[in-house]
Amino acid sequence: MKCSEVLPKNLRSSLPLRNLRNRYIQGLLTRKDFESGIFQVILNDYQQFSLFKSDRDAFSDYLCWFYPRLKRAIDAYNDVGSSFDAYIYSQVRLCLKEYCSLKAKRRVIESAYWEARAEEAEAIEQILVKAEDSFKPVKNPQQALILLLKSYYLVSEDFVARAAPALGMSVRKLYGLLDKIRKLRNKSDDKIYQQRELMYRQYYHYVTYRKQLEALPKNSVQCEILLERTDKARLRHTLLKNQLASINHNASNQQVAEVLGISKGTVDAALYAIKQKAKCGG
Repeated sequence: MKCSEVLPKNLRSSLPLRNLRNRYIQGLLTRKDFESGIFQVILNDYQQFSLFKSDRDAFSDYLCWFYPRLKRAIDAYNDVGSSFDAYIYSQVRLCLKEYCSLKAKRRVIESAYWEARAEEAEAIEQILVKAEDSFKPVKNPQQALILLLKSYYLVSEDFVARAAPALGMSVRKLYGLLDKIRKLRNKSDDKIYQQRELMYRQYYHYVTYRKQLEALPKNSVQCEILLERTDKARLRHTLLKNQLASINHNASNQQVAEVLGISKGTVDAALYAIKQKAKCGG
């Protein structure tokens, strides 16, 4: 490969990278200074790369990603063939394709992630809005408190601020009770969190494969393979979603009793009374 094939016009005569390499070989530069010098020369020449003509910061991000490859490229170079400058610039250009491909894939995955998060956030918000719309003065504070602690995972900060006065207690005290129930539920919540993350991961795979399919020619071998992966990801997502739905998100009656310092029987009786009132429409 000729030097003129990959080097920018302003560097074809001076060959600054070769000069840096010669100084390094002569022991005038440390390895760290040698690598930093190469990095700086390429960074200052960012306008020669069409993808980064007007964005030096974006090119700097790319070079930071490329840096480990730069170290390997230096060790792999020999004096046969192209100049050191041409060789390094060819490596910078070659890795651009991989970098852009990874960035595109990451954007797809991030899009899927936030799409999934948005669906969950919207569902929780709807539940809380319904609860707040139907909020009435509390006739039996103990029953209401037991129900609130039982469904702790749906309670927002705003809801706590609204509920505390109606329960006849300070916001700080109600936060304290919720904190206690969350600590008791720590292991169970970790399991739910892990299950939810697994479900999201399959959803990301499904969306990623689906978007990649749009760019592939139909009836191709790659398309067939990706279709199979897409179906598997969809089935796994559905399975994990069903498994998550079967996990009990509520605090147990024993845990609620422990936090309030009352017997489990009292909690059982209170929840039974609430269910009966609900059946009767009261």
